[in-house]
Amino acid sequence: MLYILAIIVFVVLSSALVRAFILSQRIMDSLDKPKKKRIQNVTFTRQESIRQLTEEEDILLQPYLNNKDLITCPYQWESSLISSDVTTIKGYIKREHANNAKIKDAFYYKMDDISLFFPYSMDHHIAGFDGLVRKNTHTNIEPINTAEVVFTKSYAIVVKINNYDLLQAGLNLSCRKENQIKEYWQTGKLKPIPLSRAESANETFTQLITEESAKVPTFEILNKREKNQFETAIEDQSNSGKLMIGLFVFGMMGLLVLEHFQSLVLVAFSIICFILSMIASYIKREIPSEYVNHIKAQIRDNCPVNHQLSIESNFNVFYPKHWKMFLPNNSDVSIDMQAELKTAQLISYGDYLSISEEVKNYGAPKFIYHNVLLAITGLILAVLMFFLTNAGEKLDFTYQILNDLITIRNIDDKNSINKSSIKPQTDYNAIFSGNSSNLKKADIVKSVNYHNEKNSKLLVTTQTIYNFEKNQLFSFSSPILINNCVFLFVILISLINSILIIWKKGSNHLRLEKIISNYKDKFIQDTN
Repeated sequence: MLYILAIIVFVVLSSALVRAFILSQRIMDSLDKPKKKRIQNVTFTRQESIRQLTEEEDILLQPYLNNKDLITCPYQWESSLISSDVTTIKGYIKREHANNAKIKDAFYYKMDDISLFFPYSMDHHIAGFDGLVRKNTHTNIEPINTAEVVFTKSYAIVVKINNYDLLQAGLNLSCRKENQIKEYWQTGKLKPIPLSRAESANETFTQLITEESAKVPTFEILNKREKNQFETAIEDQSNSGKLMIGLFVFGMMGLLVLEHFQSLVLVAFSIICFILSMIASYIKREIPSEYVNHIKAQIRDNCPVNHQLSIESNFNVFYPKHWKMFLPNNSDVSIDMQAELKTAQLISYGDYLSISEEVKNYGAPKFIYHNVLLAITGLILAVLMFFLTNAGEKLDFTYQILNDLITIRNIDDKNSINKSSIKPQTDYNAIFSGNSSNLKKADIVKSVNYHNEKNSKLLVTTQTIYNFEKNQLFSFSSPILINNCVFLFVILISLINSILIIWKKGSNHLRLEKIISNYKDKFIQDTN
C-alpha cells in the first residue's frame, strides 16, 4: 500500500514540476520578446534636422538635381529636395536588387526602409564594403554606418558617410593632389592645383583647394640626370622580332617549294632570307634618352607583394624583386634614392643597393625574347610539316633505304605482281586500296608490306620516278632529301633556342644569387 502511495506522490510531483518548468519558459519568452525587439531597434537610429544644408553642399548637389543622366538606375530622378534639413541616420547598409529595373543587376542602397543615393561615388566609403562588394568578415556582426542625408520624394541623398563628406568627394581633392604630385615628379616644380570658375567664386572651395595645393610633398627632388650605360643595360633592347620571324618563315617556304621545283634560285633565296633573319635578330631598337630623379625621401610604407615603397600618401616608387629583403617597412629619416623618371623604378637605394654596381660587377642579365619566338616558330613549322608533307614517313623511308631494309620494285598492277617472283603475304587488292592493317602511306610510297622469307620489307609503288639507287637519294634533285633536311632544320632551330632559353634563365638565376650574397655581406659588415 505504501509502495502504491509513493508512486502516486511521485507522479503528482513530476507533473507539477513539468508544468512549472513550461510556465517559467513561457514567462521568460514573453520577457525576451520586447528585449529582442529593443535590440533590433537599436540597429537603426534617426535624428531629425541636425543642421541646414550648407551653400557649398547645395552647389555640389545641383548637378544631380538638374541632370537626370547623373542619377543611375533604378533610382527615379528627382529635381528638388523636400527641404534643406540634414538628418543623421545610423544603421546597417545593404544592397537591394530592383526587380523591375531596365538594367540587369541594378540595385538600391538601403538603410532600414530608406533608399540612399550616393553622389560622387561616395559609396566606396561605406563601412563593410570594398568598393561595391561586401567585405568578407570573420564574424557575423555587420558594421554600423553613420550617414547625413537630405531627402527627395523618392530617396535620400547622402552628404556625409562616416568621416567622408560631400566637399571631399565633390572637390576630389585626393585625386587632384595626386596629379599635382605626379607633375612635380616630372618637372621638379610644385604647381598650384587649378580652380574652376565655380570654385573660384566660392570662398570655402577656394580655401580648401588652396590649402591642399600648398602642402609640400614629403620627398625632395635633388636633381635630374640621364641614365648611364649600366642602367640602360638591364633593359631588353631587342626589336619586336617580326622581321626576323618573317624572313625565317620565307626561307623555310623557299626550301619547301624546292621539293617540287628544283632550282638554284630558290636555294639562293632561302639562304639570303636566313642570313637577313640573323642580321635582323641583332638589330637593337632605339631607346630614347631616359632620365633619373635623385631624391631624398622617408618610407611611409613598404608593400613587398607589389614591390613598392610609399614615399607620399598618394605616390609610390617601385623596386627590383631581389631588393625586397634589404628594405625596411618604414623609416623616420630621409634616405637617398634614385628612380627612373618615367616608371618611378628605383635604380639605387641608400649606400649599397645599386643597379649600376650590379651590372659593373656581374654583367647585364641575358634576354630570351627572340629565343622564345624562334623556338615557338620552329615547333609550329615542324608540326605543320609533319602532318602536311608526311615528313615522318619520308624520314622512315630514308632510314629503311640506308639500312638495306627495303626493296624497291615498280609494279604497275596486280597482274604484274602475279607474274613476278614476289610472294607477298597480304592480299593484292588490299595493297592497292590502302585498307590493309600492314599498310603505310606517303606521297611517294603507295604501300609497305612485310615479307616473311628474309624478314625484309617490300615496297610496292606505281610511280616509276622513284626507282632510284642509294646514291640518288642524296642528289640535289631528291625531293625526299630536301624535305628531310628542311624538317630536321626547323627541329634543330627549335631545339637550339629551347636550350638557349634554359641556359639564359639559369645564368640569370646564378647572377641574382651572387648579387644577393654580395648585398648580405655588405650589410653584415656594416652592422659589425
